[in-house]
Amino acid sequence: MATFRYPLQNQLWNAFTRTIREDYEEQLINSENGMLAAFDRHLRLEIPKARRIFIEPRVFDGKDPSRRWFPDMVVCNSREVIAVLEMKYTPRGYPKYERDIEKLKSIAKLRKRLHVANTRYLGVPVDDREYTFSPKTLFLWVGVHRPFPGFEDSEVPRLVGGNSHFRNSLVQFHALTTASAAPELVWAMG
Repeated sequence: MATFRYPLQNQLWNAFTRTIREDYEEQLINSENGMLAAFDRHLRLEIPKARRIFIEPRVFDGKDPSRRWFPDMVVCNSREVIAVLEMKYTPRGYPKYERDIEKLKSIAKLRKRLHVANTRYLGVPVDDREYTFSPKTLFLWVGVHRPFPGFEDSEVPRLVGGNSHFRNSLVQFHALTTASAAPELVWAMG
């Protein structure tokens, strides 16, 4: 467990658990986008109404406008990004998580100069703020996949070892799938 944002971590875990138990196990999810939509729906029921969730937002670099990232989801409080999420849906295979971790690592490393804004919206402005990244941003990797080769069923590897950019802020949620049982849910660090 990350060493901060305990309520948010629990809210994210509850949304993940409900996504798997209520949607995946009922065979209502067929893709990563479907899982993201179900997770978003459950998370909105968990978090305070004042929080903002952006799906696939553009992350802007204040010093280099040519650099940009599009994480699967960010969660904001009234002024800052407090969580960044990347997701993989490969229930019959093993996840390719390396690019996701590199994206999260880049965002973590440069977070002091990054921001998220709802720039693609056209209409009466409701929220035209720029959300900077909190020093205590939580980074989350979520996956539905088969157990990793070489690990016991409920074991998962550290996706990143001792990276200082994350400062103990990388959390992993796994739904480990098999042909003969409901997915086993695992919450792990790094």
